[in-house]
Amino acid sequence: MSVDGGEKILLLSRDHKPEDPEETKRIEQNGGRIYQNSNYIPDITPDGKSTMHLIVGPHRVFPGRLSVSRTIGDIEAKHPKYGGNPRVVIPTADIKAFKIRNNYDFIMLACDGVFEKLSNHEVVRSVWQASEKPSIHERCGAAVDRVLQFSAYKRTFDNITSVMIAFENFENIAGTSGSQSKSTMEQLPVQAGIT
Repeated sequence: MSVDGGEKILLLSRDHKPEDPEETKRIEQNGGRIYQNSNYIPDITPDGKSTMHLIVGPHRVFPGRLSVSRTIGDIEAKHPKYGGNPRVVIPTADIKAFKIRNNYDFIMLACDGVFEKLSNHEVVRSVWQASEKPSIHERCGAAVDRVLQFSAYKRTFDNITSVMIAFENFENIAGTSGSQSKSTMEQLPVQAGIT
C-alpha cells in the first residue's frame, strides 16, 4: 500500500511461498514436500566455446507443482481424486482489517507472477509514474497496465493479474508535481504492517 503520496510503502501481507519456514513446516507436517527443478543449459561464449550453466527453478510444492503454498483454485493440488492433498496447498488467506486514513493512496493487489519479478518499490513507483492521466479511472487503468507490462518486460513466466484500489489521496495527488513519481521513489522505506 502506498501512503503519503508514495513516501511510504506498507506491507499488507506476506508471501505464501513454499520456502517460507512456517509454510515449509506446515506442508511437511501434512504430507507434502518442497522441491526445486534444475537443469544445465549451454551458454556460447564470445570466442565460440560452449559452457554449461546450472539454472535452478523456484521452490515448488508437491502435490500440485505450484510455486505458492496457498491458492483458491488448483484442484489437482487439493483433491485426492487427482493426486492432491487438501492439507498441503490450502486456501486460507491472511486477513487484515484496518481503518482507511486520509493519507492512504492506494493498494495494489497482484499475483505471484507480478511479485516474483517486481519488488514492492517497483510496483509503487510504476503506479506513480503512470498517474498523470486526466481522470481517476484512466490513472488506475494506466497504473495497472504499467505494472503488468513491467512484469512482462522482466520476463515473468507465470500468470500476471493485478487489481488496484485507489483512495481519495491518490486522486488528489496523482498527476501533480507533489507525487513521488520520479527518482525519489528509489529510496522508499518499506514498513511491515499498518501505522
